[in-house]
Amino acid sequence: MGLGWDSVLKLAAVAAFVMIVLSAVFYFVFENIGYNSYSLSVLLVFSILAFIAIRIVWGVVTKKIPF
Repeated sequence: MGLGWDSVLKLAAVAAFVMIVLSAVFYFVFENIGYNSYSLSVLLVFSILAFIAIRIVWGVVTKKIPF
């Protein structure tokens, strides 16, 4: 039942890779249009926290384990 450790580790590696790539893309895009890097880092932290909150709420609503 459920995911094995190999699948969980693969998903975690893909998620970390996607987060790093998106951070780099956002950094370069927003630096070119004159966006402050401090504001970008705060925005990324809040977006990650919002994603976690949405996952937890969705898990409670659907009565499943959120992670």
